[in-house]
Amino acid sequence: MRNESIRRREALIGIATAVASTGSLAQSNQPLKIVVPFSAGGTADVLPRLVVEKIRADYAGGVIIENKPGAGGNIGADLVFRAPPDGMTVLASPPGPIAINHNLYQKLSFDPTRWVPVTILATVPNVLVINPKLPFKSLGEFIAYAKANPKKVTVATQGDGSTSHLTA
Repeated sequence: MRNESIRRREALIGIATAVASTGSLAQSNQPLKIVVPFSAGGTADVLPRLVVEKIRADYAGGVIIENKPGAGGNIGADLVFRAPPDGMTVLASPPGPIAINHNLYQKLSFDPTRWVPVTILATVPNVLVINPKLPFKSLGEFIAYAKANPKKVTVATQGDGSTSHLTA
């Protein structure tokens, strides 16, 4: 629990530092738009919402989160890529649209190598859990069973191209 608290604090300090460095820019009445390229409710959505609570007062026009899910995060990423280069529209995203999708999709409508990184909000592990009624005592036992019985094992992930999907 202590590590999680430290990571959260580091993430908030990182984003606050990045945002504070924009203080010398002329203040705009336009809201800062943080685009999350996934549906509301998951980790990709919750982390930016925590950050917004810390930085909202620094923006005269306010801060909004806009969820633009679809195509493994590509729809939201494209929206940010095509936004005016005024710093008022930013992408808060897990690795998919930033570092993975160019390997999964034949053609993207944006160039992920042109993103300018601001901060790492958090590091989030992938966790494999199974029903406690199953007899497996190790990951190796589970993998052996899955290989021997591929039609009996199903997985749930955050979606195609997500880190949980590629891990599974």
